[in-house]
Amino acid sequence: MRDALIVAMLALAMIAVPASTNAGHDPQPVTDGEVAAAVCEQLNLSGGLVVVLGMEDDQVIADLAARDTVTLEVLDTDLKRVAGARRQLAAKGLSGRVTVDQFDGKALPYADNLVNLVVACGECQVACDDITRVLATNGAALVSTQNSTTLATRHLPLE
Repeated sequence: MRDALIVAMLALAMIAVPASTNAGHDPQPVTDGEVAAAVCEQLNLSGGLVVVLGMEDDQVIADLAARDTVTLEVLDTDLKRVAGARRQLAAKGLSGRVTVDQFDGKALPYADNLVNLVVACGECQVACDDITRVLATNGAALVSTQNSTTLATRHLPLE
C-alpha cells in the first residue's frame, strides 16, 4: 500500500543531459552540478535543506554551495573523505552553511518531510522509500548515474 502511495505521489521526468556545443569545438559535457543548479531554478528553490549523497562530484557541491539561500549538507560513507571535505570547507569559509557528515550509506538521518532537494550522484544505496520519506512536499530528488539523470518530484504529503 505504501509503495502504491509513493508511486502515485512521485511525478517522474527523465532529464536528458545534453552536451553543450561550441561552434567548431568539441562538445563539452554538462556537469551534474549544472543540472542540479538548473533543477534548483526550475523548482524555484529559494531556501531550505539540500542534501548531496556522496562526494563523487565536487562540482555538484560547489555549484549548490554557491546558492546562498540554501543550507547544504553532504553525506558520505568514508570518514577520511568527510574529514578532508570539512577542512576544505573551513578553508573556504563555508563551514556552518555547508556541512559534511558521515552516514551508513543506506538510511538518511533526517525527519520526515524535511529535505527540499536530494542529489545523488554515482552509486547510491539509499532506498527510494527513504528518499521519499525525507522529501518535503514539492521537494525533489535528482539521481544521476553514468547513463542517465532522473528527477522525481514529491507533490503531495505522505499520509
